[in-house]
Amino acid sequence: MVESFEKSDAEQSEISEPGGLKLKEEREHGFWRKHWERFKEKAIEILGKGKELPPISIEIFYAPHSSAEDLQGFSESFERSDIFIPELSGWRVVDLEYYRKIADGDVVPQEYFKTFSATPQIKEFLTHLLNRVASSKKPITFIDLPAGHELLRKPRGYETHKSFSETLHRVSEHLKGQALFQKEREEYMLKMLRPRIAELLREYPELKKKKELCVLLFLGYLHTTVYYELQKGGVDVKRSFGFSPLVFGREEEAVRRIRFGKEVDNEFCARVLAEDLFFSFTPLCHITEISGELISRYMRRELKNLSFGDIKEIHDALASAGLSGVSGRVCRAFVEKGVHIPTKEDIIAFKNHAEKKPS
Repeated sequence: MVESFEKSDAEQSEISEPGGLKLKEEREHGFWRKHWERFKEKAIEILGKGKELPPISIEIFYAPHSSAEDLQGFSESFERSDIFIPELSGWRVVDLEYYRKIADGDVVPQEYFKTFSATPQIKEFLTHLLNRVASSKKPITFIDLPAGHELLRKPRGYETHKSFSETLHRVSEHLKGQALFQKEREEYMLKMLRPRIAELLREYPELKKKKELCVLLFLGYLHTTVYYELQKGGVDVKRSFGFSPLVFGREEEAVRRIRFGKEVDNEFCARVLAEDLFFSFTPLCHITEISGELISRYMRRELKNLSFGDIKEIHDALASAGLSGVSGRVCRAFVEKGVHIPTKEDIIAFKNHAEKKPS
């Protein structure tokens, strides 16, 4: 799915996908019609005039957060901010402590990495993010779901089954669950925005002396509804993007379609499954030199010719594999369907080619 963000806020934005299907602006969909009044009330309350709060403007920097490449354009937004609020689901008190110590210049990011485990892509992303935050002296807080929150205790993800139809059913249920989870997660973020800023004003009293506070939120592309909720509530909010136009991964596209009242059928679920298998069992999951957005572009290109039957046969190769040699068997199944298994050099070449194209 390609979303164009070059248009002004006053213009209609469109979400289009290969084949010419176009969805109307997000806030016109059933999701908005059903929940709008409740969202409007919340948004107005979030940044309501309080005696301890100076006027506040919000900037939301939207980008994937799966590699260092996803940070392009972030420095400019970070430089003009007074408060920084990154997305971090399941954050712990120790995470907030380390983020603040890094911002104060008391700790280097490498010390923080000893407190948790992460994929190579996420660690590469956080290394570059925190290197930018380091010694900035900017107040930091989180509005995301904290560790132990009831929403995080609900099971998520899906496991493949020996039956292809059962696997697709599990994918479908997973996507519906993700759509609901992200909606409830965003409601929590909105609820916590004002009190978290108020806490920072108490902890950093010098902020009260500013004529205006610029608050920077760093969110993934799935959370564009946060911008609309704040905007419709009369909040001074703007947005910027690390990539434009954007190509979503199939799963992200499916979650958005469900939230906007659009159908996600078995064909679509099969394509979500194909991308999951391709990413998980090929070298893509170990490559850190390419952005999450470009990975989505790459998978779209490589998997576009797979039929529903092809995906079933790839799934069946996984289902019949033993405990050992699973990755090799899945990769061979992709190759048999004409899909090239990428090397690191292939990915770098794809990245370089994409960067040469005019935007």
